[in-house]
Amino acid sequence: MTTLALAALATLSTFLSLQTPPTTAPSTQPTAATPATPAAPAGQADSMWTLPAGWTQEPGERPMRVATFRAMGVEISVSQFPGNVGGLLANVNRWRGQVGLPPITEAQLPQETPPFKTPGFAGYSMRLKGPKMHLLGASLAEEAAGRTWFVKAIATPDEADKLEGSFLEFVKSFKAGR
Repeated sequence: MTTLALAALATLSTFLSLQTPPTTAPSTQPTAATPATPAAPAGQADSMWTLPAGWTQEPGERPMRVATFRAMGVEISVSQFPGNVGGLLANVNRWRGQVGLPPITEAQLPQETPPFKTPGFAGYSMRLKGPKMHLLGASLAEEAAGRTWFVKAIATPDEADKLEGSFLEFVKSFKAGR
């Protein structure tokens, strides 16, 4: 074959590989090497916290969640990710958008996210008051394990009023190293 024919064949081969979908789609599910759930074996995650009275765990698994609870008619999600997952400001602003609020600046962050400590965790809680819905949220950095936990509930203002006390009780009950 001539050089021109080889070049044409290579170009055609490259073009076809771009047009032909792979025979197996890459998995978007977490693998054992990159879990979206805690390092604790399945079934032990609940030993990381104390469930408030009246809270129940929802059955079944949900993507990117360690656990899902229901209390007073409101869904509460618990997620865990490696590292700081973009930092507190980025996560607060993402959550603010979910309830119709504009982003805030780094300077405004301390007013929105009062810190709290629980053994093994540096935590921040928040109540984001959107025009129609409120978001109760917490970010808990588990520094020794190099991971961050997020707890979130989106509720009507009345529901958030009723849930806020037990929500804060829950996020302050986390126990490190489990």
